[in-house]
Amino acid sequence: KYSVQVWTTENGLPQNSINSITQTNDGYLWMGTFDGLVRFDGIKFTVYNTSNTPELKANGIKRLFTDSKDRLWIIGADGSLVSYFQNKFQSYVIPSKVLFYNNSITNWANNSILIVCDNSKIYRIENSEVSEFKIPDYIQHIHTILSKFDDQLYVGTERGLFSYTNAEWHAFNEFIGKNSFALYRSPNNDIIANIKYDLFIIHPKNAEQIIIPISLE
Repeated sequence: KYSVQVWTTENGLPQNSINSITQTNDGYLWMGTFDGLVRFDGIKFTVYNTSNTPELKANGIKRLFTDSKDRLWIIGADGSLVSYFQNKFQSYVIPSKVLFYNNSITNWANNSILIVCDNSKIYRIENSEVSEFKIPDYIQHIHTILSKFDDQLYVGTERGLFSYTNAEWHAFNEFIGKNSFALYRSPNNDIIANIKYDLFIIHPKNAEQIIIPISLE
């Protein structure tokens, strides 16, 4: 049997609209709202915003991500990037605004992360240092990225899907010119791509279509 509890601004939320939610290993739930970052311990809400947390550049929080090192990453509505780890916030100077729709942030090797910015470039953050993650010139208009095992990268764009593994880039010829607008990770760590409204399981250099039952179309 399950019980349902509803929390609203009357319980301490700064706003009833939640843009993103994640959980860190210490058990805290974190929520991004248009009026600040919220931490929930199961009883009370703690709100972080520009008035009490100078590292936050905007009250509007669009996306949250917990990486493999249990760091919390916060993407603001203005495209800013802030991390939270061991009770400390840290802001980053990024060459361009970070995208905040779909998966624009993912784990990468050596406890680093990769982020996508609105200049269609990918940047790597390792030990607080920001550097450009080189991609081929033909990869443009990036929608989403997702890594597998922290060493395989998949990049979905407006004009196709690409993978990076063993230091080599691969273009999926069957998807050239097709909008690859979303990538997901299944419970058994398969990469699922939504390409022009069809679903595929993606491998480093090939893909297999998932047949959707008629009753679900």
